[in-house]
Amino acid sequence: MSAVDLRSGARLSRLVAAVAAVALVGTGALVGTSAGAAPRSVALERGPAAVPAGAALTAAVPAGAALTAADETVASNVALIAAPTVSFVPGWNRASALNDGTELTPDGHGSVWGTYSDFVAQHWAQYDWEWPVTVDRSAVWFWNDVASAGNVQNPAAWHLEYRDASGQFQPVSTTTYPIATGAGAILGPNEVTFTPVTTTALRLVLDAEVRGDPDPYYAVASTEWQVWGTGGAEPEVPVDPNAPIAVEDVAVRTLVGQVPTLPDEVWVLPENGPLAYVDAMWDPVPADAVDELGTALVEGAAGDTELAATVHVVADLASPVEEVDHTTTVTTPGVAPVCARTVTAWHADGSAASTTPVTWDAIDPADYADAESLFAVEGAVSGFAPRVECTVWVVAPTSDDEGPGVAVDVDSAPASSGWYTASPQVSVRVVEGGAPVESVEVRIGSGDWQPYTEPVTVEAEGTVAVAARATDSEDRTGEATRTLKVDTRAPVTEVAHALGATSATFTLTPTDPEPGSGLARTLFSYGPSADPESSENVMWATYEEPFGVSLDQDATVYVHVRSQDLAGHQEQTRTTELAPVAPMVVTPAAPVLTAPRCVEGEVVDGSIAVPSVPGVVYTVDGQAVSGAIPIAAGATVRVEARPATGYAFAGEAQVVEYLLTATTPDCTPDPREVEPGTVTVAGQARVDQRLTATAAGWGPPGVRLSYQWYASGKAVAGATARTLVVAPAHVGKRLAVRVTGSGDGLVSRSLLSGQTAVVVKATFVAPRPTIAGTVAVGKTVTARTGTWKPVATLTYRWYADGKPISGATKSTLRLSKALAGKKLTVRVTGSRPGYVTASVVSPARTWRLQSSTPRITGTPAVGRTLRALPGTWTAGTRLTYQWKVDGVAIKGASGQSYKVRAADRGDRITVSVTGTKKGYTTATRTSPGVRIR
Repeated sequence: MSAVDLRSGARLSRLVAAVAAVALVGTGALVGTSAGAAPRSVALERGPAAVPAGAALTAAVPAGAALTAADETVASNVALIAAPTVSFVPGWNRASALNDGTELTPDGHGSVWGTYSDFVAQHWAQYDWEWPVTVDRSAVWFWNDVASAGNVQNPAAWHLEYRDASGQFQPVSTTTYPIATGAGAILGPNEVTFTPVTTTALRLVLDAEVRGDPDPYYAVASTEWQVWGTGGAEPEVPVDPNAPIAVEDVAVRTLVGQVPTLPDEVWVLPENGPLAYVDAMWDPVPADAVDELGTALVEGAAGDTELAATVHVVADLASPVEEVDHTTTVTTPGVAPVCARTVTAWHADGSAASTTPVTWDAIDPADYADAESLFAVEGAVSGFAPRVECTVWVVAPTSDDEGPGVAVDVDSAPASSGWYTASPQVSVRVVEGGAPVESVEVRIGSGDWQPYTEPVTVEAEGTVAVAARATDSEDRTGEATRTLKVDTRAPVTEVAHALGATSATFTLTPTDPEPGSGLARTLFSYGPSADPESSENVMWATYEEPFGVSLDQDATVYVHVRSQDLAGHQEQTRTTELAPVAPMVVTPAAPVLTAPRCVEGEVVDGSIAVPSVPGVVYTVDGQAVSGAIPIAAGATVRVEARPATGYAFAGEAQVVEYLLTATTPDCTPDPREVEPGTVTVAGQARVDQRLTATAAGWGPPGVRLSYQWYASGKAVAGATARTLVVAPAHVGKRLAVRVTGSGDGLVSRSLLSGQTAVVVKATFVAPRPTIAGTVAVGKTVTARTGTWKPVATLTYRWYADGKPISGATKSTLRLSKALAGKKLTVRVTGSRPGYVTASVVSPARTWRLQSSTPRITGTPAVGRTLRALPGTWTAGTRLTYQWKVDGVAIKGASGQSYKVRAADRGDRITVSVTGTKKGYTTATRTSPGVRIR
């Protein structure tokens, strides 16, 4: 948006009507024949300009127009908006770690880009931007594991390359590339400045250190790669404030093979009107664009305005006009409106011509005397009876009555988190509107308005609204507000720990000063090094709950703690020293043996209770044990006690042995009899049903039960399970089960259950069959039986009008002429041993009439008679007729002919023919429609 746009709120308001007019033309809201009446003079209600104060100002205030200049673009870390790709990355690392906004490793290896397992001489990482950036500075943090595994080291050398206009990568212009050294796992920043380049891609190239066997090179890694510059966002496209709001949409008609002549002039519609004609220049129309029926698009220009014309290649230029588009124009009060000299006519063949002359009625000056109104002018097109219309919009002329424009600028960009980590300075820019600016004020947060004379430092914390306003000599004001997120203070962590004999438990309580960005995470690390960044310590972890740290008898253990907030602050690392500790003297307790015992005549293993003594570790065969451990009858177990780390036994002996032997008891039982309980049978005495025997109350515990089923007193062969599926052979018999209890050293006992009811046959689940296939002479239809449950042996019998068809006993039936017109059914009978035979009959199938689509003959005009030709139907079919207009039945029009009424003009006439015949399905067919003229 230009500076003129910023100062012309009234112009934007006035564009409401003009844009509405263009929308009506563009969407065809006023397009069609003039048979539909358009609204006459109507007053327009308009609101204020649809531009929020300050919204556009921030993006588009011209240089030199501000009271305080602050127009320099601020550089930022454009890596944050880049897409990273790399030459290689293993599954535990991430390429996105390079631009995640932190050089730390809160997610462990997931916060590192590395190349371990691909030991080649060179690796690269690349940033791509959708829109060009201009960059001149870069910083990279390298990661290594020299202090532990030693597989990843700093690169031997590195450099940067940018993609030039031809797509090739070229080195940036600089003198040296530093590589930081030290004992830490993260070394950096390794920063370099270079001659500015504008590009869409920057590449970081790392040369690996030579290693030798078994891997020729060390792996390389990085936790963060920053690139500083500007750009990367989609550029704004300037808008021409003087461009017309509408341009003629040209359409011409021509015959096949004839190159048409396009108009020398086209109309354009300025914002304030009136409509005017300008010279048009067109691209040549290629001969092959008109060598067949269809359309072709031709481009052109009227000065700086682009034009487009549609060429309709038709078979007959005499095709009649069916519709004519309305048109629209704009004017201001007192200025005679101009309607286009031609309109677009649509022909019966679907083509259009925008060069159709029109003669407009005279316009009464009173119609365009008032602003914010519209009216219609009627016109005539030769050879087209309906009147066409030109809608005139009367808009208010431009007036320079806008207040000043205001913008709030900041002297720097926020951190990648979106927060300012140092107090920013704000400045105010003002663009005069229709009168000189007399005062400029600024307000920070909820404070008072203060005169603005120079940039102001924002010392408030948290989310701060900075407001500015300017007042001109006409007492008009412009305002702008910019919301900043400011957090200049790092979080603070309270560290508390409780010492035990061999470890210390740490509890961390982090706080972030309010108002502020809020706490992001608290990290901790510990180990033998006082340097928080040393790789000798364990990797930094995120604190979630109290954690323990083992004490060392010989060396100090260092615990490092620091918190980070959402703005990007990190507090200075807090370190707690845990001094070496002497071992504590403890006395072991002896394990306790529980001897094996007899349970219902069986020997049950014993157990050893291992005592729980702080500082004492008990082992069996070198494996640590605790609680109760089993010991088999007759076995001997050696339990050893040793002091745990940080503890010692009194005296020289530091191992105590305990020998425990489990004696085997005599568990021979006395003879006993089985104690019978009850036996019941559950289930239905029906074929294929399952009967279940339930034995309850049998003793003694551990008794084993066996089963034998009987049918009318005779044992059923093989029926020795607790359940029995009733078989067809059991029909008419009563079933029972005998349960026998037995066991080692027990005297067996048996008990017979009561008998069931007499076993009866089962019944089928038999679905009703259907007849599939086409019912026509010579066709074969099929009985679809569905699924019988259970599976049955099926037989078939076909019927015609309820009478059996001789010999028709298969699942299919071929239809003869003798069956024509008769209702067909099929009876399906199922049988199976042990089941009641069942029969089911299908629904009847009727014959389908032969029919044709009718057509209408006669002249489709008012007063003329139309006749329906029904086509071919099955012999003996009774036909009836119903005439319809636009799908709605015409009352009384039920004959084979119909006389067209005057009310039918322009409507679509059809006729529906219905055929009926005994034994056949009624059919209705509808003709294609004819348009009445």
